[in-house]
Amino acid sequence: MSVYTWKALFTPGGPYYVIVNSNWSLTSPALYGLGGDYALIYQTKIKALGRNRWVRILLPSIIFVLTITQFAASMGTTVQFGVVNGENIKPDMLRPTVILQRVASLACDTLITLSMIAILLTYKGSIRLRATQKLLNGLIINSVENGAVTVVVLALSLGLYLWHPNDFLHIAL
Repeated sequence: MSVYTWKALFTPGGPYYVIVNSNWSLTSPALYGLGGDYALIYQTKIKALGRNRWVRILLPSIIFVLTITQFAASMGTTVQFGVVNGENIKPDMLRPTVILQRVASLACDTLITLSMIAILLTYKGSIRLRATQKLLNGLIINSVENGAVTVVVLALSLGLYLWHPNDFLHIAL
């Protein structure tokens, strides 16, 4: 991949020429979409841990829809990349699907993080055992740290794409 990065920086055709002619460009968006399937695991956790009907039914449904949207947008980007077949790629052609994918991922990860923290906080408030409260504190801190990192990186990736859509800085995140 570093060979393609070098070529993207110093090839007269620019980064689009190199990305279209690389051997990994067609599968990259598809693999990114498949990586979002972790949200389905959290969806089942939220469904199992939720105490009221709103948390058990509505939140997992929203997470499922956002995950499918993110996956479909990734597959759409892959198909668009394959259709051009290395010729006449226009960055504006990919823009709507890339934005949809990034926004769906950002919304899904934000919702997962906030709902996991809220669920753990409700359990912590109802438990009187000190050892269990310490365990829940650790899980809450872990959810905040991992969720915050994921949401910040996705927000930066979306921001970089909207700010400079033609230089592929958003792919680095």
